[in-house]
This record gives sequence, C-alpha cells and structure tokens, in this order.
Amino acid sequence: MVGWISNWAKGIIMAVIIATIIEMILPEGKNKKYIKLVIGVYILFSIITPIVSAIKGKDFEFDPDDYEKYFNTTYQVTSNELTKSNDNNIEKIYTENIKTDIKQKLSNKGYKVNELEIEINTREENYGNIDKITMKIDRSDIEETKTINDISVNKIEINNNTSNKVEEKKSNVTNLEIKELKEYLSNTYSIAEKYIQIN
Repeated sequence: MVGWISNWAKGIIMAVIIATIIEMILPEGKNKKYIKLVIGVYILFSIITPIVSAIKGKDFEFDPDDYEKYFNTTYQVTSNELTKSNDNNIEKIYTENIKTDIKQKLSNKGYKVNELEIEINTREENYGNIDKITMKIDRSDIEETKTINDISVNKIEINNNTSNKVEEKKSNVTNLEIKELKEYLSNTYSIAEKYIQIN
C-alpha cells in the first residue's frame, strides 16, 4: 500500500513539474488560458487515474472511441443551438433593416409610417423574400397643430355610457395615393400588390 501511495505521489509530482515547465515556456496571448485548462485536466487525470485503477482492481483505460462519441454528440447539439440562434438573430436584423428602409423611403415621399409589420419567407426556396407588408400611414406634410384662435366649442356632451365606441382617427391618405404606394412598394421590394395592406 505504501508503494502504491509513493508511486501515486511521484506521478502527481511529475505531472505538476511538466505542467510548470510548459507554463513557463508558453508565450503570452489569447490561447494561454486554454492551454492552462488542458494542463489542469492533465494534472487532474494524473491524480484520479491511480485511484480509479485501485478501486477497479485493474488499469484504467481511456477509450478514445467513447470520448469521440461524447464529443461529437455534444458538439453537434451545441452547433445546432448556435446555428438556430444565429439564424433567428439574422432574420431579426434583416427584418428591422427592411422596416427602416421602408419607413425612410415613405418619409422621403412625404408619408409617416405609424405601424409596420412585415413577414419574411424563411423557407429555403425564396429565402429572405418579403411575403407580406401591413402598415398604417399618414401624410407627414399636413400640419395638425392648431392655435387657440382656431378652436371653437359649441356644445360639450358628457356621456357615462361605456358602450359607446371611440371613433378612430381617419387617415388623411387618399385611395389613389394608397394605390400608388402599393405599386411603388411592389416594384421596389418584388412583392405582389395583393400582399401589401395599407391603412
């Protein structure tokens, strides 16, 4: 038993000496922390291997096939998760850029985009094409602020009945303008006019 402990201690000391020499000759850089991690695993392996061998009653064998199966499975799962996450981020950035582009183009034409939703094709065929555009717009060149002199109050009625519906503010964009905008967006973004909804 004393011989086994002596051999075990010698193995640990040798592993630590080798690790120290490797650390001393390592250049400073980004990879140093990864190499230190590998050295730490090597020392840990040197400590644990004799204990496992003593418990099992035979030499501990490292089977590279088992490691490779575990590593490939772990790598594949991690890789799939990263790919999915990256795809989602790319789609989100792409969608936001298209929205910004649409708002800018309509702003240059004198329109203000109040609400905008777009649907992007995520299937492999025609990937990235716009499937649908839904938006609410107003003319941005119409002045909506009024002075006190412009306002006249004839009669005020207060009704506590909550069932009355509040009438939505009507858009100041004509049907002809909407038709022209649909045609413009259809030509610019290669989408059929029937998939463009305005107001």
